[in-house]
Amino acid sequence: ARTSRLPPSEAPEVYLVQLGLFQSPDGIRTIRRTLREQQLSASEAEVEIRGQRYQRFRLGPFSEAEEAQRLARKVNQLFHLQSAVIPLPR
Repeated sequence: ARTSRLPPSEAPEVYLVQLGLFQSPDGIRTIRRTLREQQLSASEAEVEIRGQRYQRFRLGPFSEAEEAQRLARKVNQLFHLQSAVIPLPR
């Protein structure tokens, strides 16, 4: 998983793990089912990018980057994807 680095003066308060953006109904159902089976609670939002609609899945927030990184590694293995750790500014 990737983590963006910010200068200490701009250090984020919390981190999210973004699984990704998904468009396929089958893929979305698989993500939902696997999250439920693994007892992982994710926020899900519909987003529109260049006229295309996607479902975005995020886990968190986490107060420590290391905690977010651990979960990112777990979901990368579960879903065979490359999640991203997203810092949220104050």
